[in-house]
Amino acid sequence: MRDKNVKLEFLGKAPELVSYMAMSLRLSPSLTRAIAFTAKNMEGPIGSGLRRILWNVYTRKYHSVEESFVASATEWGEWNEDLKRSLFTIKGACLESTEEGRERSLDKATEIVVTGTKKRMKDFASSLATPTTVLFALGILLPMMIGAMLPMLSLGSLDLSYDVSGPQFSESGGGFNLVVIVLAMDVVFPAATLLYAMSILGKRPGTTSLPRTDCRTDQRKRRRLMVLLVAIGFALATLGILTFDGLGPYIILWSMVLPTSVYLISTTYRRRKRRAEMLKMEREFPDAIFQLGSRISEGSPPERALIETAESMKDAGIADFFRKMYYRTIVFGLTLEENLFGDRGLLTKFPSQTIKATMRTFVEMAKKDSVSAGQMLIRTGEYLKDLQRLDEDTKRQLRTSVESMKMTSLFFAPIVMGVTFSLYTLLVDTFSNIGSVGDMMPPNIFLMVLGVYVFLMAAIAMYFVSTIENGPSRTERRFSMGIGVFVATTIFAISTVVGQLTIA
Repeated sequence: MRDKNVKLEFLGKAPELVSYMAMSLRLSPSLTRAIAFTAKNMEGPIGSGLRRILWNVYTRKYHSVEESFVASATEWGEWNEDLKRSLFTIKGACLESTEEGRERSLDKATEIVVTGTKKRMKDFASSLATPTTVLFALGILLPMMIGAMLPMLSLGSLDLSYDVSGPQFSESGGGFNLVVIVLAMDVVFPAATLLYAMSILGKRPGTTSLPRTDCRTDQRKRRRLMVLLVAIGFALATLGILTFDGLGPYIILWSMVLPTSVYLISTTYRRRKRRAEMLKMEREFPDAIFQLGSRISEGSPPERALIETAESMKDAGIADFFRKMYYRTIVFGLTLEENLFGDRGLLTKFPSQTIKATMRTFVEMAKKDSVSAGQMLIRTGEYLKDLQRLDEDTKRQLRTSVESMKMTSLFFAPIVMGVTFSLYTLLVDTFSNIGSVGDMMPPNIFLMVLGVYVFLMAAIAMYFVSTIENGPSRTERRFSMGIGVFVATTIFAISTVVGQLTIA
């Protein structure tokens, strides 16, 4: 399993790896420095793999960084041939005697890995179509159809016969088995769906690294919140049991849904908001540094280029960032390096590795030649834009496979289950009036069975959809699950009430 995860990591984040190495090599044609720079800005198996390249030299496993680098590139090439070719091209760039030759090699390396990754990601997206359809059919549609048929299946517990006086009803003793129904709807189907969903998600390649946010809820506050919500859930469940013949089933259902939804949303809301701000800045960043690089290449001082770029982008988040850089430089007389990476620098604790790495390279290059620094920003802006397009195309291809699953689990399935409960209630009332309900499940129990199914399937569906669309982001996943279970259960509850009023 670990080898599979490492392989998927290298498949999805290969362009990011090459991007960081190209940034460093444009500053200095040192392979050792490029490996260290990239390892610092990338986490997970890739970062560990790059650090191992240097470690193998320190431990004398290989005689040089170049030898260790080639060995690792060859190993990774078994998973991603395009990455291997790109890394070999990068190694060749270090040997170029002219800056123009090095730039051509780096451009070729980035083109190789981006083109190859586009094809691989498209293949992965296509390969997910059939498993996702199967998951949707077996995990959502089949249980929903069985749930809708339960009112008719309940007639199997009654023996209908006719004589001259009319229809006669008697209990057959067969048909409905409460334990079987509960296990099938609320245990077997959800468990099978979750396991299959996790197996599908294991095939999803990683994409570019997401910004890390530090808006964490204090652990003591989180524990207090959890204790409070558990107490509220327990109180609601107790109230539901005491009033089971009335609104009890609804109250018991919400004793599960409300604490779960509130906890998932409240513990991820701030982090998600901060992450959205960072993602917005990252989306704006390539255009911003392209403009900044163009102005600097034309001879404008970096400080003037900053404020001109900020004014041209108006209300963009990255424009505010450039304005802060400009005013701190003018008012406090800070250098670019002090402004960005000093003790109180704007990027010292910044969550976006992409922005930090790019601006670090820009600062170092600007010390030598501002025009070259501007040209580096132009190339980097173009390349980051290509990475964004690749990420967006991948998400768009994956989204088409799961959108129907999302809509069905949140809206269509709860409505169908609500109408099913209304029909079942009508059926029970009809047979009660003629004195025989056989082994038919009590309506309140039936409501609980359907409600728990809606709750579980909404959580599983949102877990799957969020991971497909956003990758392994716990923040997005937990927030989506919190919203999903609340929406689906609300629609289910409303559907049961409206259905009963309509049928009555």
